[in-house]
Amino acid sequence: VTGCIQNVYLGPMSSVEYYGAYDAQYAGLPDYSYVHEVFVSKEQGSVILNTTLETAFLTLNNGYFDISDQTLRITDAIIYHSGDLHTDPFASRLEFVEVDGSTSAVGLKTPLALYDLSLSITGDINLIEGGDLTVNNSLELYSGRLNIQNSDLYLSESIQINTLTNGNGYIIAENNGFVKKIFSNDSDTDFHLPIGTSNYFSDI
Repeated sequence: VTGCIQNVYLGPMSSVEYYGAYDAQYAGLPDYSYVHEVFVSKEQGSVILNTTLETAFLTLNNGYFDISDQTLRITDAIIYHSGDLHTDPFASRLEFVEVDGSTSAVGLKTPLALYDLSLSITGDINLIEGGDLTVNNSLELYSGRLNIQNSDLYLSESIQINTLTNGNGYIIAENNGFVKKIFSNDSDTDFHLPIGTSNYFSDI
């Protein structure tokens, strides 16, 4: 591991801080880690995730947090300052999971490309910055709403959309954003898109 790690306490009130001016460093976490708060405060370069990580708060002060080919599970919020996420469009999995009932609206900065995106919350995930969000493998809307706002949501030709029958998970498209899906010329399969506004839901 290059760079430095501070305050490593893996537990309910644990925190990890990555800092320094190194180009890149691996996160160096134990397999399937839970850390309450993760801070990225690098002057430049990135922190590369090396395992499945669950955290309540990911604070991006400076530099990049690279999900790489791992799973990042957020139970509260991503807090953006001057930092950002890096992803692998064909390997990175991002999950928002509510564990304490506190999630109301969380921002997800775009542009961003993910392999999998999963929501199991009671609030909304709001796309911010007006860039595009691309999901290539699976979009899981078990509960909570993905509000694309002024961003475009791109869904790949092979996308799998998973929802529950209660209608609590869907896409909000009521501003200037578009949902765009790639279809092959010989496609004859049904495709259902759970979409609506902040007031109602419709499966199309």
